[in-house]
Amino acid sequence: MIKEEVEQYKSKIDKLGEFPTENFYNERDIIDWIANCVIIFTEVGVNNVILSNFLNYFSIRVEKVRMKVMDFMTEKTEFLDVRTIGSFKEEVEEDGFGRKTITGRFIPRQGFYYGKIAFSAARAVLAKKLDEHRLVPRSLVDSLAEKENYNNLISSLESMQASYEDKDADKLATSCVSLLDSILNLDIELAKISKLGGKLRILSDNQLMLNKFGVSKDLVNALNGSRVIRNEKIIHKKNIPIKYDIPFLMVLSFAYLVLFFFETINAAEDLIK
Repeated sequence: MIKEEVEQYKSKIDKLGEFPTENFYNERDIIDWIANCVIIFTEVGVNNVILSNFLNYFSIRVEKVRMKVMDFMTEKTEFLDVRTIGSFKEEVEEDGFGRKTITGRFIPRQGFYYGKIAFSAARAVLAKKLDEHRLVPRSLVDSLAEKENYNNLISSLESMQASYEDKDADKLATSCVSLLDSILNLDIELAKISKLGGKLRILSDNQLMLNKFGVSKDLVNALNGSRVIRNEKIIHKKNIPIKYDIPFLMVLSFAYLVLFFFETINAAEDLIK
């Protein structure tokens, strides 16, 4: 499911989730709404148990409503069959003699438990599908947002995501370098070094520092080996004309490498607390 499809489903679910908005509905309106919900939930991939509970809740049931009516000055007890469809109940009117009749309209009642569960599940599934199309995992940004003093990292991550969506290789490379530099600057000693390549070389040669970052030497060397992308897109571009752009997929591979580096450090919970 591509991003555009996910957004379309999200819009449909939001619109269906606004129901009910009126005081009265006929049976056809409710059945059509239930059918549309089932179609969307099924296409999105809502869990079968949740879908089954939703259908069971919105199945038609009959309630016996007691009424006392006057028949030739004699009070009699009668029962009226009133249908309910989930949180909708048939409207009942009463005449002056206590006799109740069904109007054929349904009134929304309090309580929409299984409906809310189904819609929440559908939105959660869509959010997961949408995250599958992201370069930067939403969970990574959210985890940093819960902590303090990491706005620069969040800004770089969001810039990477925006550049990825725009298919802008130059901005993506710039954002990756910015994020990588900010990560390395979490170490006081590395923050004193101006050049990114120098920081990576020192980190690669220092086992204690590698342990602190929670990364392997091979990973750091791979990042340092990506200087072909860094240099051509960032450093030398101002002075040496480039006759062609480095393919977007090459920059994307660099981005995945930087993200892997970041996620590894984040999981170690030593530098990012």
